[in-house]
Amino acid sequence: MRTSRKGSVEMPAFVRQLVKETEKRVTSFFKGGRGGGAGELSEGEEGGEEEGVIPSPYLDRPVLDKHMQEGCASWGLTYALASMQGWRAHMEDFHNCFPQLGGELAHWGFFAVYDGHAGSVVAQHCSRNLLDHILGTGEQQAVLQTAGRLSRYKSRGVLEDQYPAEICSNLPQHTSLKVSSMPKQGSLDNISIILVCFPAAPQLSPEALHQEAELEDFLESKVAEIFEELSATGDEPDLLSVLTVLASTVIPGLPPGGGLQSKRNCIISAYYQQKEVRRSRLAQELSPTDAN
Repeated sequence: MRTSRKGSVEMPAFVRQLVKETEKRVTSFFKGGRGGGAGELSEGEEGGEEEGVIPSPYLDRPVLDKHMQEGCASWGLTYALASMQGWRAHMEDFHNCFPQLGGELAHWGFFAVYDGHAGSVVAQHCSRNLLDHILGTGEQQAVLQTAGRLSRYKSRGVLEDQYPAEICSNLPQHTSLKVSSMPKQGSLDNISIILVCFPAAPQLSPEALHQEAELEDFLESKVAEIFEELSATGDEPDLLSVLTVLASTVIPGLPPGGGLQSKRNCIISAYYQQKEVRRSRLAQELSPTDAN
């Protein structure tokens, strides 16, 4: 399944200029140090159009087309993949998603993202051959266990602001949202994410949903209270000021290990809601009264 959306985000001009200047200087160095190597470029290279000059690895606008994939194993494992080219001139990532291997490894799966660096050749080769190589070593389980430990280490922090139960309830949605957010957060690389949910993963419960709703109601009321207190000086408080006060407040029921950071979306939404309410109120106060 493939979804498409044209990029509406432009790379900042200073970033484009920095990348281009760096590339020109590196190109000059590898051509034999013309123009002093890391110094000024020789005449004719200024426009970056000289034959042989390395093309920019970045685009002026990101490619936001997403490749989506999902599946499951007979023993209960589910997974979802999302990948995006992003700002890079080419998609260099490759991946493997095998939720269920055969034979003695029928209860094993194999998932991998191969991060291309300055090209896709090695990443593509690994996606085509690595699993067969592992299965041919005679030490499949030992190798897979080692790879699994590395995978868990590498994946830390990918969705640290979400509950595991919430993620597992809709893997495709979370992978899609996470990939979509990365260019906006400053990532200039290709983006590929695989989320795997095991049968023993926690499930959503009515009690947990109720606690979550209570926590968000509490946070929204605290943001409104802080916003009003800071507005008493006459100036509209910025988000950082509200967050600073909120961080010093005791808030019961925050997710273990996530803290206040795990509810940032709720807090930011509540802040802008208060901001809009204040502006609407000020507009009404400044509007001329109806003569009738």
